[in-house]
Amino acid sequence: MENMFVVPAYVVEKYVTDDYVLQYCHEHKLHPLDLAQYTQTNISTVAKLMEYKVYDVALPIYWVREVQERFGINPVGNVVWCYDKARTYGGPAPVTREGEVLCKILEHIHSR
Repeated sequence: MENMFVVPAYVVEKYVTDDYVLQYCHEHKLHPLDLAQYTQTNISTVAKLMEYKVYDVALPIYWVREVQERFGINPVGNVVWCYDKARTYGGPAPVTREGEVLCKILEHIHSR
């Protein structure tokens, strides 16, 4: 794989700043959503790089169960619960490519 690199999580958390990760993404033309594929980057780091302002890594359990039952996709680790657009209730925002696909499926369903 062309852009394959693995950074142990403890290195990312202790020594690599969000600015460094963002710079690396820019230099290697990686989208922040691709970080999970190539690194063990912390979910919060990806959320910051995606410029989510108000988010929570904890997901509503009823929502997680419904997504798993309806779509066979585990949203845990793939999305954060973001309050940027819908401040009252929040909603899923992707932190991985799989999360991005899930969010697009949900947007399509809710746009009907």
